[in-house]
Amino acid sequence: MKIEKDNNHLHKIIDKFYDTVEKFIDWICNKFGIGESKELVRNFEKETHSFINPVKKIKHENREKI
Repeated sequence: MKIEKDNNHLHKIIDKFYDTVEKFIDWICNKFGIGESKELVRNFEKETHSFINPVKKIKHENREKI
């Protein structure tokens, strides 16, 4: 039971962190006139072959292991 509670707590922390990162990216785009944040994220993911979204990142890494 404690492990489930800890796991749920970690998921909440990760979700909050992801929301904060999204807000930060939006703020950066607005502050520096970069344009739409979704385009910035897409370009970042394409150029770095990495995902900001942790769920996508884990799925991608799991596919690479196979």
